[in-house]
Amino acid sequence: MSGALSDEENLKNRFANYLKEADELSKSGLDGGGGPPHDSDMERRVESLERKMDGVQGTLNAIQVTLAEIRTGMATKDDISSARNEAKNDISSVRSDLSPIKADIASAKTSLEGKATSASVAELKGRVDSLPGIAKISAVVALIGAVLKFFPWIFNH
Repeated sequence: MSGALSDEENLKNRFANYLKEADELSKSGLDGGGGPPHDSDMERRVESLERKMDGVQGTLNAIQVTLAEIRTGMATKDDISSARNEAKNDISSVRSDLSPIKADIASAKTSLEGKATSASVAELKGRVDSLPGIAKISAVVALIGAVLKFFPWIFNH
């Protein structure tokens, strides 16, 4: 980064020297000779360049400030390495925390394998529903009672 700043300073110095030479040439009477490169419009052109250079200088200063701000907030290799190690430790910790939970789930699954499923409960409910109700059982008992009353000789042989 310091090399880039020295290049910037070098460029500024070179441009300042060119401006100084242009100013000396303009004062020495070389402009106004009527033809290029020393035409009478040279003074206006140099002033235009100077104004533009002021804008360039402001932009370069703003860039320099922005880069300095970025640099202060930028993570270093050590910061990234530290964050990576923390993440690895956290993942390892979560894995060890999940291990007993996995064992509990496996145990619950094993204990549930022999238990009734919704299909078997539905089948059982259907079978219970098909059993005779109290009214049917009462009718059958009354029928048996009537048979025994009218045919007592069946049990007396």
